[in-house]
Amino acid sequence: MRFIKKWCSFAIHKVTQKNDFVNSYVYFSVYPTKILFRTMKSLVNEVNNAVTESLFGLSFAFPQLEYQESHKVVLMPNLQERKHKVSLICGGGSGHEPFAAGYVGNGMLAAAVAGSIYAAPPSKHISYAIDRVSQYNNTGILMVVPNYTGDCLNFGIAIEKARQKGLKVRKRKTNL
Repeated sequence: MRFIKKWCSFAIHKVTQKNDFVNSYVYFSVYPTKILFRTMKSLVNEVNNAVTESLFGLSFAFPQLEYQESHKVVLMPNLQERKHKVSLICGGGSGHEPFAAGYVGNGMLAAAVAGSIYAAPPSKHISYAIDRVSQYNNTGILMVVPNYTGDCLNFGIAIEKARQKGLKVRKRKTNL
């Protein structure tokens, strides 16, 4: 047992001296006969699925959220309870992570729309979020739009389509 403790402290010392230790996680398990080390190199399985997997993970961690994978929309639970309040919808391209999805909940966003990495969400997905939220909303929807060209364009198209349907929708551009 003394040998294992000595070897374990030596191995941990060697792992912490590596230059890439800052960017990786170290998992180790101690068995009576050996110590296993595995270094994690990345948190992303595939770049093409990063946004979908991130939103799925969020909905898995918070099962009360509703996630529509086909449109990359995260909706808050109990939208029908907020029918006398203005609903907020935000979204945008997923640069480092889908930022707006973390703000969906009571007293915050009613829905978040995520685009692909460094690309604005399509107006079709934004229209879907507006339609879902407006099913239960009598007072109107405020769209919080990041001040990027693609976001302003696609959110503007979706807002115009919603206004043609007779929905009360306003937009506010923000610098996030």
